[in-house]
Amino acid sequence: MRPRPTKQFFSFLGPFGLFVLTVVAIFGFVVQTPAAWADFVVAEATKGVIRLIRAEGSLWNGRAELRIVPAELQLGGDSSSERQSFQLVRSVSWQVTPRLNSLALALKSDALEGPITQAPLLISFGSVLIPDGKLRLQSFPMEQAGGALALVRPQAALEIYWSGLDRPTESGQTQAVSVDIHEFVTSLSPIKPLGSYRVKLTGLHGQVSQGSRLSWSVASVEGSVISISGSGTLSDMVRGQLQFKCHRQCEFVNGLLSAIGKKRGDVYEAKLGI
Repeated sequence: MRPRPTKQFFSFLGPFGLFVLTVVAIFGFVVQTPAAWADFVVAEATKGVIRLIRAEGSLWNGRAELRIVPAELQLGGDSSSERQSFQLVRSVSWQVTPRLNSLALALKSDALEGPITQAPLLISFGSVLIPDGKLRLQSFPMEQAGGALALVRPQAALEIYWSGLDRPTESGQTQAVSVDIHEFVTSLSPIKPLGSYRVKLTGLHGQVSQGSRLSWSVASVEGSVISISGSGTLSDMVRGQLQFKCHRQCEFVNGLLSAIGKKRGDVYEAKLGI
């Protein structure tokens, strides 16, 4: 019986040839990994909060729509509810370049500004170093995060700034994220908008990147109908205390303030996560 062509082929290659063929096949598979795999990587890294939808290209060079799944934020809401998502960024593109001991991830999007558009993220085992930057979101329906937010149904435009995330965790430098809330509106008030506000998240020694033991504070921008001040911590749930005070047209916002806080004099107070 004549040997089969397949057996002849592998006999001809020998052990070294088989090894080279295997390496080439694996390399080809890795290089051609579809962009949809990037969604899996991002979903795992963010515990399902952020997703890449309609991905095109490859894992190494592609583009997609950036969406958020609010139920997974677990900000006092029911994480078992229906997984509805909404668009954060219409289009974001990426390019991954392997380095000696890390991966360089370059991002491009009309919603991104600052050094992050010029310098890549550096991803290594156990750490991600992120250049300073800003992300602009034209509309963010915050009520979808659940909890008390679902009651007041707020919406706003957001500008998210971050700094210090490009330093190693042992640097001891403060890492900070600020969220500017513009044109804040809610279904419980006929006054639109109610004002603009800034939320700050801070941490030390890499706590921002770990997503735990963060401190937060919030303050209103001058001229807002309702002034807000508050602070607390953030882990799996927002915890802390808030104070609200109306400055004009108060008859139109008393219902809103009563719904979210307890009145003490001319100030409304609320506790989160208690």
